Amino acid sequence: MSTHLFTLKNTNQKRAIQSLGLKKSLAKFQTLVKMPSKTLTKWGLSVLVLRLKKVIFL
Repeated sequence: MSTHLFTLKNTNQKRAIQSLGLKKSLAKFQTLVKMPSKTLTKWGLSVLVLRLKKVIFL
């Protein structure tokens, strides 16, 4: 029984960490979008997309 609770707790912590990471990435994305288009390069967007994918598929 205690093992099951421990596993459940770890799963919930992992989900919380993922959602927190996703919120941070989305905040960065919103900040980038607000910047002038000159500073918003394809490279910057691709790095951000990779970070979002990494957070989602942890």
